[in-house]
Amino acid sequence: MSSTQYMWKELCVQISELADATAAENEELIATKKKLEAELQQLKRTTTTGFGTHRMVSSASAAPGPDGPSLALCVVDGWRTSFAVRFVKQGEAGGRAAGQALLRALYTELELPPGISDAQLPVWTSVFLSSRALVAGLVKQETCSSDEIEGFVKGLVQSHKSLVLVDVASKKDVDEKMRAYMTTFSRLPQVKRVFFAGGFASPFASIARELPYDKLVFLRNKGSATPPAMDPKVPVLFLEDVFADMSLFDTTVNPTSPASPVTAPSPTPPLFSPGLFSGSMTRASGGRLGDDMLRSPMSVLSEDERPVPVIDTTLPLNKQVPPPCYLHYLLGKCSHGGICTYEHRYELTETQLKQLRQLAKKQPCAFAAKGQMCLFDEQCVYGHECPYGIARCRFLVEEKCRFTREMHK
Repeated sequence: MSSTQYMWKELCVQISELADATAAENEELIATKKKLEAELQQLKRTTTTGFGTHRMVSSASAAPGPDGPSLALCVVDGWRTSFAVRFVKQGEAGGRAAGQALLRALYTELELPPGISDAQLPVWTSVFLSSRALVAGLVKQETCSSDEIEGFVKGLVQSHKSLVLVDVASKKDVDEKMRAYMTTFSRLPQVKRVFFAGGFASPFASIARELPYDKLVFLRNKGSATPPAMDPKVPVLFLEDVFADMSLFDTTVNPTSPASPVTAPSPTPPLFSPGLFSGSMTRASGGRLGDDMLRSPMSVLSEDERPVPVIDTTLPLNKQVPPPCYLHYLLGKCSHGGICTYEHRYELTETQLKQLRQLAKKQPCAFAAKGQMCLFDEQCVYGHECPYGIARCRFLVEEKCRFTREMHK
């Protein structure tokens, strides 16, 4: 092979290698181009999504926080308190004036600006009452005409969009609905205050037990008597002639008048006697339940027809007329139901419940007195032994102690 042929052969080899390298580089460039195009599309999609997310985050940050704006609740026990007669006699105009007077007082207490937007609705007011009972009671008293009362209720509801009327059928319903409403919504973090307007016999004590102290505020009229069930630790906002001290249509309760002369039952309500479980109604002494007990003035009328009793603070609990039922208040249930001659509707404070528990322990357990096993064991509210003991009980010597000799330790 001549030198010329050798040079051509080498040149062909170099050209072939260059062609192979060029083809390989071209394939690599094509692959890189496709990869870059894919990354570009991904970048475009990411940029678009990120912009939308940024807008959503910006909108969310501009909105109120998860708790929302601060709110206050106002609950009016319309069964036991009412707006002043001067409002009711003005009809529809009086209803609007009453609602606005209440809201104005609440706004002042909460230090809200007078020009606050209605869209914020910082105070929601719920009035629990029976409009039918309101009309019937006031017309019977000849205080107002039915047209004036109906106009007042209409104007009250129209006074503000955040004021609502809850029509209830009975005092029992109003207590259950009020407490359920307040305990449920008072847990919300945006609710900062819960105002409660009640009458002399309203359930102040139970409401104070169920609601946080840092949110609850009682509403009372200036110069009105302090209900015995009102917890002194709860702050009170006194209003100027906005409410009547008691329900206008419930004339059966008067905190300033003495209690009606009803014969009080014996100071010891009978415990579940063995006869009750065998189907016969017996007294604690073993006698047949007579017609006099079935016809007692406290059992003939239904709970809603009877006047709501108020504790006379000048008398001990066992001298009230009628006395509070130990089983109802201390055990949480009374086996006698509607025929119980003891009272289930008092509003007792924690101090009064403690006093009642001490009084109950001074009454002998009916089971233990008969030498029988007590169904309630350690949960029994009554005494299983004389509080004075065998050494100090002078009644035992005279055989006048209500506890048996075996119950003296």
